Amino acid sequence: MYQSLSHSNSQKISAVFFFAVSAIVTVALLSPSAFAEIYPRKQPQLLRQAERALERNQPESALRLAAAQRARGTRASFVSDLAGLECRAFLHMKDALAAKTACLEAISTEIGIEKWRHLNNLGVAELQLGNYEAAEAAFARAGRFSQGTRTARRNLAIVRKAIATLDADAQEALATTR
Repeated sequence: MYQSLSHSNSQKISAVFFFAVSAIVTVALLSPSAFAEIYPRKQPQLLRQAERALERNQPESALRLAAAQRARGTRASFVSDLAGLECRAFLHMKDALAAKTACLEAISTEIGIEKWRHLNNLGVAELQLGNYEAAEAAFARAGRFSQGTRTARRNLAIVRKAIATLDADAQEALATTR
């Protein structure tokens, strides 16, 4: 048989429901990731111009614009974006040592979901430097982030194959010297 709620019970249920909805809305509004998805960060103009220069395959121009942005000062929330851009520009220019330095800065300052990209780029820089084990470690760390799983796993497989080939070549060379 259906029972009706008393007036005081329905008020209690309404109060609990209101409290639960208020808590969910408050958490959503205070969560930086939720806020970032609703209102994307607007990058400084020079940083946007540097990104476009890099898209047009002009890494030197991108680095000049990035340096100008650094000279102006950059809010903490854009430091990893700036360092990540510099890392990619140096990788385009085949300057792996400078790319590694920029990637490390981007990794240390990134607090969002883009960390996997910086780790992946660090792996590329390490690979260009011939540091296969360090590249493997960077790709493995990048693969732990769900957004970069495919790219990082593919790069991890490539570097592991290179390490296996180097190990086989080294053992063959050792066998021929005996």
